[in-house]
Amino acid sequence: MLLAAQQAADPAVRADAASALATVAAGSSAAAATLAAVAERDADEKVRKTAAETADKLDPGARRRLAAAAWVQKGQEALKAGRLVAPPGDCALAHALKALELDPQGSEAQRFHEQAMAVIRSEVRATAKSDIPGAERLLEQASALEPGRPEFEEMRTAIAEAKQAEYRRTHVFRLVHKHSSKSTLGGIIAIGDGRTTGCRGMFELLDDGFRFNTEKSEDSRQDHVEFRSAQIKKVQIRDGGDQLHIETTVKGNWDFYGNSADLRRILQTLSR
Repeated sequence: MLLAAQQAADPAVRADAASALATVAAGSSAAAATLAAVAERDADEKVRKTAAETADKLDPGARRRLAAAAWVQKGQEALKAGRLVAPPGDCALAHALKALELDPQGSEAQRFHEQAMAVIRSEVRATAKSDIPGAERLLEQASALEPGRPEFEEMRTAIAEAKQAEYRRTHVFRLVHKHSSKSTLGGIIAIGDGRTTGCRGMFELLDDGFRFNTEKSEDSRQDHVEFRSAQIKKVQIRDGGDQLHIETTVKGNWDFYGNSADLRRILQTLSR
């Protein structure tokens, strides 16, 4: 009768029929959800079987949605416990993927998967600032669970940027190189003071030696040099820690000035 009413000429009758069918469908879905829960939890095997068969007739997707919701719940628990991507069988991302497998179009499964990915992305970025190997392990574990996710490229970029920042912090230093002195006074940090000439530039530690490149010079001299470890005779800290003195076998002696902590780091590396 309802189906016939849907084809009636009167628009009001068709609207009433559509509303009635929607009510029936909603009732069927609710009943199916209840039966699906019974099929999962009842102690009696026959009751579970009958409930499952009836639920599937009323709403074929009811049991899958219920199972997906259970995986989302497990995933939320893993998320709270900090198990983002490990162990592989009991972590937030693995549970999110299981929920999506059971209910690909389900909004709850999709939302949790997005939540898990957002937390993983944030954790990779935060970890990369202080523990680059740890961030790489986290990304590797996530990639193993769900290869090809576009978010992973963004995370790889964040790790690469962290590596570059770490390299600059530990290998690249802004120093002053003294060219000549017009008196025995200091003042090299303020080159161009009438007492000294020199240049500011970037000092970079290499795997086997160092290089220095002038950025700004107070005279016509531009230093762009590179020395290997075998060419370095002696490295010393002088003037109370403000001067790095390097003696080489090929181009004489080089005096650099800068942050005392940076000079000590260079001394330690070149003295190995």
